[in-house]
Amino acid sequence: MSIYNSNHINIKSEHHLRIKDSHQNPTDSKINLHKYANQQIQWRQRAKAELINTSRTNMAKRLTHIVNEVNNYHKLLGDFDVSSEQVKRMFNDVDNAINSWQGVDITSCKKAKTSFKAYKTTATNWFNRNKAKIYGNYFFCPLIFKYILNYCRDINNDNEIMSNNQKMD
Repeated sequence: MSIYNSNHINIKSEHHLRIKDSHQNPTDSKINLHKYANQQIQWRQRAKAELINTSRTNMAKRLTHIVNEVNNYHKLLGDFDVSSEQVKRMFNDVDNAINSWQGVDITSCKKAKTSFKAYKTTATNWFNRNKAKIYGNYFFCPLIFKYILNYCRDINNDNEIMSNNQKMD
């Protein structure tokens, strides 16, 4: 016998439903989800710290590569560099975006997070889904559209790059 769900146009057998129910883990109950709640607060902070460390390492590599590429392209025109204050601002903005994350929503998880490894896997998945937006908004956008564009404007002394003849803030 089949069950027809017209909203999803999906056919499931009763046998499939019985198998699914029989595989549920007893640790998935709401009571057990909260068993690790205090520990998950610590895991969230540790995961954020690791994500920040990873992102800083990645951004430092990218920044070095981009600065070298700009300087290789404009060898005779003067060195491009990003000040330590500018780097600090970009890195802190990325850090703040990561720190604004509320952590793994344990009530939405199919399995309870009973170890830091399991928690970190979900945290890393969140970061992988969101890092393009975070890096784009807080790292690449200022680097390219503020610092590199202003450098190009300065070395070219060209008013056409920016119609209002002002540096971007």
